[in-house]
Amino acid sequence: MTRGLPIALVLFVVSYAISGEIGGYGAGGKADGKQFDFSVSDTAVKATPAWTPDAACPPLQPRRAIEIATKQLHDLVKDPAKWYFLQINLVDFGDHMHWVYVVIFDRHYPPDLAVYGGDYFQIPVLMSGTTLQPKVRPLPPDVIEHSK
Repeated sequence: MTRGLPIALVLFVVSYAISGEIGGYGAGGKADGKQFDFSVSDTAVKATPAWTPDAACPPLQPRRAIEIATKQLHDLVKDPAKWYFLQINLVDFGDHMHWVYVVIFDRHYPPDLAVYGGDYFQIPVLMSGTTLQPKVRPLPPDVIEHSK
């Protein structure tokens, strides 16, 4: 009986993954002493325009997604000039028709500052061109020490 439970659990997980439902996606950021958590639900993504396999381009162009995410970043951080675009990812929500962009930003630091676990942002942009409001919570202050 105990050997059947792990096998049943594995079969459940595999069948859930094959069904094409990922349930949601989490993205986030850390800036100005705050943690930002974005929760992208399967329902929200499936309500946006589909990018069908026979269409050459997605409903929202990548450059436009970067512009939208940049605007949201500027609304969330104290000093937008300290931030730069790093990359954009395209996440499939399991059915090969519904996708979300995740636009990633990094923060510039002074050259004499060694940074480990620095500020970052991953902002999801839906194919409808909308963004989500993050849950924001305070973080303890960072310890900053200049290198010698």
